[in-house]
Amino acid sequence: MGVSADIEYEERPIFLSPGEIIAFYTDGVTEVFDKNGKQFGIDRLIKCIKDNRNEPAHKIQTIIHRAVNDFASPVHVFDDFTMIILKRLV
Repeated sequence: MGVSADIEYEERPIFLSPGEIIAFYTDGVTEVFDKNGKQFGIDRLIKCIKDNRNEPAHKIQTIIHRAVNDFASPVHVFDDFTMIILKRLV
């Protein structure tokens, strides 16, 4: 989610159908390790979103945050943890 002065960014509209969800997140959400060295990863993130797709965006975000924290090793050091969840309702 960083911005750099040396990069050209493309701007274009994104159209969401009712019920569609977009998740913006930093690598600190998926690159969390458990006590066995397994990574939370993109598959678990996608499963959290799919399993809770009928919930409002703020609740999906809370569920993901809780799932990552519950997954993380007690000695894991979070470097960042940023998410934006967008959901079109109607």
